[in-house]
Amino acid sequence: MTPAGVLISAALAVAPAPPVAGAAASPPAQAAPIAAKPQAPAVPFEPDTKPSTGDDAPAFPLFDGVHGAGVEAAFQVAEAHQGPLDGRWRLRDRNGVPLYDVLIDDPGSGRSPRSTNPDHPDIEGAWRALPGRPGAASGVLDSVSRDGARLTLRFQPADQDGPLTIILHPIPGAAWAGDMIRRDGSRRLVFLDRM
Repeated sequence: MTPAGVLISAALAVAPAPPVAGAAASPPAQAAPIAAKPQAPAVPFEPDTKPSTGDDAPAFPLFDGVHGAGVEAAFQVAEAHQGPLDGRWRLRDRNGVPLYDVLIDDPGSGRSPRSTNPDHPDIEGAWRALPGRPGAASGVLDSVSRDGARLTLRFQPADQDGPLTIILHPIPGAAWAGDMIRRDGSRRLVFLDRM
């Protein structure tokens, strides 16, 4: 058998036949078929949709008091560096009817990893029309600016034919009051308070 044949036979786990003097070359030996390994029947994957509670809950806490307190402390430190507008707000009309929810990211005077430009962060935000309003939708605020005691928000709701401009001034109770101005110039008294 040639050296290449020996290597191939070894790879196939077939022992080479010893050469017989004066005998004609015999056909190579056939390898015995490999028995198929028994496999477990296929079980379709079903995600665990119910939470672990009661008897099937883990016996150990996911966060112990030390790590949980550390995470909470880090969150509080990060929040302390945010500006005064940072957080969730609700815009209401003069009768207290909710119009829009507004989420503002106010980086304060520092760098903000949540900003679209962390090195030069601006006040940014998003809005959401509340259920029951026509054309309910959500989106990013076009602009948020604060000039002294004046706060201006601009965004384009789906149910309006143009952008809304909301000009607010602080009032007692950590809230804001002002006008919601439509594209046609009509004004509506609104209030913005924390949620």
